[in-house]
Amino acid sequence: MAALPAILTVGNSAAITGQPTAQIVCVGANPVNFSVTATGSSLTYQWQVNTGTGFTNIAGATASTYNAGPATATMNGYQYRVNVFSCTPTPIVSNTVTLTVNSLAAITVQPTSSVVCAGSASSFSVSAVGTALSYQWQISSTGCAGTFTNIAGATAAVLNLPAVTAAQSGEAYRVVVTNVCNTVTSACATLTVNTPIVVTAQPVNASVCLPTTTASFSVAVTGTAPTYQWQVSTDGGATFTNVTGATSATLNLTGLTPAMSGYQYRVVLSGTCTASFNSSVATLAVNSPVAITDQPDNVNICDGGSTSFSVSASGSTITYQWQVSTNGGPFVNVVNAAPYSGATTATLTLTNAGTVLNGNVYRVVVSGVPCGSVNSNNATLVVNALPGVVLVAAEYSNLTPYTPSGLYSTVSPATGIYSYVWRRDNAIVPGANASSLPVNVDGFGQYDVTVTDQNGCSRTSNKVAIADSVDNLLFVYPNPSNGVFQVRYYAATATEFSLNVYDSKGSRVWTKKYPVTNRYEQMLVDLGRNSSGVYTVDVRDKNGKRLAAGTVVIKR
Repeated sequence: MAALPAILTVGNSAAITGQPTAQIVCVGANPVNFSVTATGSSLTYQWQVNTGTGFTNIAGATASTYNAGPATATMNGYQYRVNVFSCTPTPIVSNTVTLTVNSLAAITVQPTSSVVCAGSASSFSVSAVGTALSYQWQISSTGCAGTFTNIAGATAAVLNLPAVTAAQSGEAYRVVVTNVCNTVTSACATLTVNTPIVVTAQPVNASVCLPTTTASFSVAVTGTAPTYQWQVSTDGGATFTNVTGATSATLNLTGLTPAMSGYQYRVVLSGTCTASFNSSVATLAVNSPVAITDQPDNVNICDGGSTSFSVSASGSTITYQWQVSTNGGPFVNVVNAAPYSGATTATLTLTNAGTVLNGNVYRVVVSGVPCGSVNSNNATLVVNALPGVVLVAAEYSNLTPYTPSGLYSTVSPATGIYSYVWRRDNAIVPGANASSLPVNVDGFGQYDVTVTDQNGCSRTSNKVAIADSVDNLLFVYPNPSNGVFQVRYYAATATEFSLNVYDSKGSRVWTKKYPVTNRYEQMLVDLGRNSSGVYTVDVRDKNGKRLAAGTVVIKR
């Protein structure tokens, strides 16, 4: 048999025209294709993988494209290549490319709600896993159900809030965690900002009037979870002790007694964000009602006199206001102006009260804050007119020893019971108590008389001067006498006289020096032991010069 001719086929060798490229995918990605393009005859392919220990063939991976999916996290960093076979047993090896498998973003620890005090710092944090994570915190001012908006610059795993305010309480926060694979949003966390205790209304003093026996003190505060403990001081604020069971904003007191007046109360406050502190102190006043214990009395005075109306009262914090009713009219307040003083005291004083006030009716309004007021009984003022009196001298007001006179008072009204006090040169004349007064040379001076009526009202008369009448006569009287007589001679100034008495035979029976201080100084002579007869009286000055002479008759 003849041999057939042989045909030689010459193939083209393999050549890669398109290299595989690296792949970056996320966990779970499928397909994850690596591809190669090549030219040549009868091409075959074998993909290989290096998981860290060298390249090994991938079973079944014999096409120009290899799907490595689905991608798992452990495949990150795997290297891939392909052997391209043609008509020769030696393959052409592609470039080595790497598979990057990015992990999905996943939150492992959610943000938790925060409770802080105003002014403190707060923070929210998240823990998450995944490749190349980024964070964006968001806020809702109306809580978790509200609308969230991004917080500028809040792109870390921790959100720090320095010095939060009460206005931020109730805000909600969350974080959006993102990477190339996915986005996850955290759970919502809320911010609660507790505020310190602030007193908006301090306790105020309380005042009650018996028989009321209850009182209360209150405090108003703002802040989180306030607590209250009322305290009392019975020693003027030196020490305070707790009031048992008094742990609310209002302290109610019962069974008050006057002994509790002056007690001081305060409340100890604290809160979630506040250490204990004390409120202001408030004082309790337990007042007794006003009672008048001694009423004002009617008063009877004289025109121009002074008097007073008085009242005694008991009660707490007493004040007084005197009132007057004129001519039966309404009562009006008395003010401190003449003739009144003490209009707001327990005693109303009237000074230089005139008859225009006669018949006025007075009372006092006694008030005890806060226990009201009471009116005293009415008291009437009687102002009696003063008697009128005029003083005159009868006949003479310039006297000699032989011309005595008298002073006479005229009193009005003419009817009445009067008493008299006479004065000479402002000194009372002893024993002078009649409506008239005899005067002589021993009583030179200024006279007046004070007349007092049956109401005890007095008036002093005008003054009348009784003076000397100059006369150079020698006055000897009584004449005749029983031996005892007086001699007077006018002296303009103080001096000394010598007086001599001679009997009918010319014998001196009396001689004496007399100091002279008055105009007609009395020089008393006593010749009671001498016999009856006519005697000569001789008066000389201190130099022995005769001034005057006269006679006196002595009869037994």
